[in-house]
Amino acid sequence: MQSSIDSPSHRSPTRLRLLDAAVTVIARDGLQRLSHRRVEDEAGLKHGATTYHFRTRDALIEQVIAHLADRDRQVMGEVLGGAPHPEAPDELARVLRPFLTSARDQTMARFELFLHAAREPALQGHLARWRRLFSESGEALLRHLGAPDPAGAAEMLVTGIDGMLFAGVCLPDRLPPAELRRQCAALLDRCMAAPGG
Repeated sequence: MQSSIDSPSHRSPTRLRLLDAAVTVIARDGLQRLSHRRVEDEAGLKHGATTYHFRTRDALIEQVIAHLADRDRQVMGEVLGGAPHPEAPDELARVLRPFLTSARDQTMARFELFLHAAREPALQGHLARWRRLFSESGEALLRHLGAPDPAGAAEMLVTGIDGMLFAGVCLPDRLPPAELRRQCAALLDRCMAAPGG
């Protein structure tokens, strides 16, 4: 099935405003409360604006997935300052910290969408492509650090990161910056320990 997800260059300022509003609605109210009207209200736009850009709720959800992937790249790029990947455990923690603070809504929306995809198989391919962004960055980091099997250990790294972010969103007091750094270091140690993690 060919994807209907558009590229960032095809997103008008109004479309981006609607997508940002959709992320806010999903993060604050849950995916079950996402509707065209709620997105318009959140964006402060007239009724009908969301339908004009996204004919159906499913089309809106697909575009939110692509939008979140773009926003995740942007957050990572801002932290890394143009570097292709983190260089060390402390830097990995620095990359993850915004996803628990300034970009927390993105993280909340991402977990909502992953849970939704468990019941909507048509979305799983889109989410797998989005997750690949993290896998590729993790593989590059592990290769840079000299891991014996960076490709094999990248999945362990991404799964561990997902777990940390999930815990950090659900129980924020359990993952202060020092604990995030400690867990990143421990996770990287496990990934570096042996071929395949």
